[in-house]
Amino acid sequence: MKKVFTLLTVVLSINAFGQTLKTFNGQFNDGRLQNGNATYTYYEDPNTHEYLKQGAFKYTFKGQGDYTGFDQTITGSFEKGLKNGTWTYIITMTDFGKGNPYATGTVTLTANYKNGYADGNWKEVRSYKNRKKYLVYGQYKWEPYEALKTMTINMNFKDGYLVGAVNINDEFAKFKATGSYDN
Repeated sequence: MKKVFTLLTVVLSINAFGQTLKTFNGQFNDGRLQNGNATYTYYEDPNTHEYLKQGAFKYTFKGQGDYTGFDQTITGSFEKGLKNGTWTYIITMTDFGKGNPYATGTVTLTANYKNGYADGNWKEVRSYKNRKKYLVYGQYKWEPYEALKTMTINMNFKDGYLVGAVNINDEFAKFKATGSYDN
């Protein structure tokens, strides 16, 4: 009898706390006029009835119209609705802009999270070149590209607080800085 009671308790506990994951795959509103697409899994919290993302997350945006030449990819993982682990944000531009100059290059951020807080190394690299486009005798002509410039920011976090070494090298603003934060 004791074994049956224990088995029944375990089965009921698993059913009470087990979550049914559902998958979302479709347009994802990110505040732009044009939406990207996202794929992720989620579940409904039994107490709050809030939908919580759980597991892998991927967002892709392929620019069209005003966003032609702008593509973005975001990948990462959620744990109980909070960002967890390594997230990667990549923007790729090809003659992107709404007027002179137009940019070609990439912006990449690799960020680490733990329970929704920044935790671990964060590194951003912006590397792109600009050029201008002019209307000459009814046809558009491109100027040559300016020099490729890069900005790198490298820093570390612990439980959402900036800690340890910080390095900034910004060729756009001709600025360099190094420093360190204690706990």
